[in-house]
Amino acid sequence: MKKQELSSKQKRFATEYMVDSNCTKAAMRAGYSEKTAHSQGSRLLKKVEIRALVDKHMEDSLTRAEITADQVNEVLAGMIMTDATELFEEGPDGTMIPRRHEELSPRQRSSIKEVTVMTGADGSGFQKITQHDRLRAIDLFYKRTGEYTDGTINNFAIGHVTQLQLEANRRRAGLPLERDDE
Repeated sequence: MKKQELSSKQKRFATEYMVDSNCTKAAMRAGYSEKTAHSQGSRLLKKVEIRALVDKHMEDSLTRAEITADQVNEVLAGMIMTDATELFEEGPDGTMIPRRHEELSPRQRSSIKEVTVMTGADGSGFQKITQHDRLRAIDLFYKRTGEYTDGTINNFAIGHVTQLQLEANRRRAGLPLERDDE
């Protein structure tokens, strides 16, 4: 079977997809109609030739930046796996004090979006640590690994709802609720 040549519009879609990994927006920027951009983008991304071009663009981009896919995955893992409590330690008066930068692992540091230092006129102050959006990091990780694409059902939410329904049904039936801590 002969390999099909991509049109200039399809090539542009692959390039535009690299901007934000959003197939609808990429399709619109590539010149597809706003009305059909969502379906066109999804369809284009499923084409083997276009997917291969997107993957090549991604590989080239990482190579130019001297970043490996494993390094990107490690940063995303830090954003996903680091609990906010790992960034603090208990002070002498029981308040939570941010840990020193040197005490944090690279994975923990990658979870930090911003550190704000607030100082009052009397010299008192505090630090506020803001972490990256964990759900966004999960979304990016799964998009990178190809586990799901736009329009995928959130299995975590389904599992949570199912557990809530299960507990409600057990209550109605007069059965004891299952507890993890027992």
